[in-house]
Amino acid sequence: MEKLVFIGAGAANMFAILYLLKNNPNYDITVLEKGKNIFEREKKEILHGNFGSGLYSDNKLIFSEHSDQPLIQFIGKEQALSAYDFIQEMITEFHPVPDDINITHPTETSNTGFKSGWGDLSMKQSLCWHVGSKYAQDIGENIETYMRDKGVKFVNEVDVYDVRNGKVFTNQGEFLYDKVFIGVGKVGRVLTSKILKDKGITAKKKEVQIGVRFETEFSEGVQEIVAEQYDFKYSRDVGNHNIRTFCVCNNAAYVCKEEFKGHNGLRIQWNGEGYGMNNLEKRNHLTNFGIMVDYKVENGDKFLEKLEERFQGQGFVFEGPNCQYNSRVDLPDIVTKEKFYELMGEELSDIIFNFVEDIEKILKINGNYRMFLPEIKEVPGKITRPTFELDDGIFMVGDGSPICPTRGIVPAASSGILCVKSLFKGE
Repeated sequence: MEKLVFIGAGAANMFAILYLLKNNPNYDITVLEKGKNIFEREKKEILHGNFGSGLYSDNKLIFSEHSDQPLIQFIGKEQALSAYDFIQEMITEFHPVPDDINITHPTETSNTGFKSGWGDLSMKQSLCWHVGSKYAQDIGENIETYMRDKGVKFVNEVDVYDVRNGKVFTNQGEFLYDKVFIGVGKVGRVLTSKILKDKGITAKKKEVQIGVRFETEFSEGVQEIVAEQYDFKYSRDVGNHNIRTFCVCNNAAYVCKEEFKGHNGLRIQWNGEGYGMNNLEKRNHLTNFGIMVDYKVENGDKFLEKLEERFQGQGFVFEGPNCQYNSRVDLPDIVTKEKFYELMGEELSDIIFNFVEDIEKILKINGNYRMFLPEIKEVPGKITRPTFELDDGIFMVGDGSPICPTRGIVPAASSGILCVKSLFKGE
């Protein structure tokens, strides 16, 4: 029986395994994951653990058909849609109460565009299945139970050091493979970089994804937008850069602090955690979302090294001029606008503040907000390959892949599905 080893138990690898079990289960499957299994994982363990960092992110499943989605650029829209169909089938099958999935469809709306002196702001709408963190946990437990019943072996709390010559080297011994699937996400950049370096492959990082976690009240203006598109996505091109909203958490929404191994030691960064808009137990009448700049640079690693030197392992918050609400997070040190510019850099800060000025008008919040900084998504350097295979039976999937660095839970899961589908279904 062919041995398949999956490194990382995030969306890409877990849905790849699920596809195999549903279509061709005759493989010896082992999963190696740095964090804990779904039953032992705690909510504070945001970055590692079975089902990855997306488990506690309010679980908005965005089925984007836009041409700027890296997965569609790499594999084509038709293939991407086939993976979307499988994801929807599985979520429905393993959801304990599938009728509770809040589905919003793209609509014709007056809020799809906005013009200002800073340039046009467009709203990109997509089909959204809003699951919420509570049900995401339930779905994850049901899927993992199914996998274990089918003979999938999980090795948790394991550190992977190297992958070569049919072996995965870890602190818990060696694991043999015929094929290995690396889906370690953006937090696994050290392993990914080592594998590429050992093979003499250069992946150039010409972009960083950096911005803030924006928080405000779940006001009438916000509710008007959310009624049309739960995970609203406004974006604008600014020269070679792009700025956008993403990962919206509504009404039961909490800003959370992440401790991340950066380029100069421990890095504090911010993210959003949501429990579903109608979750009465967790309701706090707040909304938060990321404001992310896809920032073109000459050397992404060097840029982040210098940024971390300025932040010195701390996170900060900037308060809008009319900030009046109580946040539900222990606030870090408050910075002035001048300090914000010092920390983030002039060009990047200009892009963010000009964008926020327009977002304020769209959401009708009049300066009543906070920006937690920084929020960073590590972007891998890119290499060119015709498929998900790096070489020698090594495959790379998900948002940490240098071959096709996806964006979001659904595209990451889809990359895993399409990788194994092409290999084992002859497509």
